[in-house]
Amino acid sequence: MTDRPSARVFVTPFAGERPYAYTVASDRAGVKLRGLPCPPYVDEHGITWEPWGGEQTGNQRHEEHHPARQRACVKQRLCGGCGQESDEHPQFGRLWVLPDAPAGWPCEISTTAPPFCLLCARRAVRDCQGLGDDFVRVRAPVARVTGVAGTLHLPGRDPEDRIVPIADGLRRHMVARQLVLTLEGALLDPAPLYEPAHVGLGS
Repeated sequence: MTDRPSARVFVTPFAGERPYAYTVASDRAGVKLRGLPCPPYVDEHGITWEPWGGEQTGNQRHEEHHPARQRACVKQRLCGGCGQESDEHPQFGRLWVLPDAPAGWPCEISTTAPPFCLLCARRAVRDCQGLGDDFVRVRAPVARVTGVAGTLHLPGRDPEDRIVPIADGLRRHMVARQLVLTLEGALLDPAPLYEPAHVGLGS
């Protein structure tokens, strides 16, 4: 079994990582970023992603997500803590740790948070102050990418931070920082009812 690192959180940026300086031009076709050392990443939906550089040095900024690593976690269902495979139960689905609970279960939840493996979920509950006292461990059998969060640049208008549905043509006017997931059929994690998928991962 591969050891899972504990000294860093995969999805969060380090002090030495920052967005590149750039300017934005927007027309009817979408956005173009200028002043970069290399072209920005444009995904299969035609969404332009904010380019980051720097090194993984210094303290981590746990209130943020690194755009490229958040995108990788969401699309590949990787653990946001260690960057390896997240935990998946055959009936209840992937595991998330979220800061608060919805009004009822089962439910549909929109989130930019990546899933977790069991070990990293336990560490998050123990160490992450941002979760607060009302955190919930959630399982969802279906998780769809439904939106993109970032800054919307429309011609003749001021930039606006917002979430745009992935099917909306406005996505081409976004400088994206996070993908948005919709968790369908989400339930409270029934962890005591089954054996963990990652046998031997104690916290």
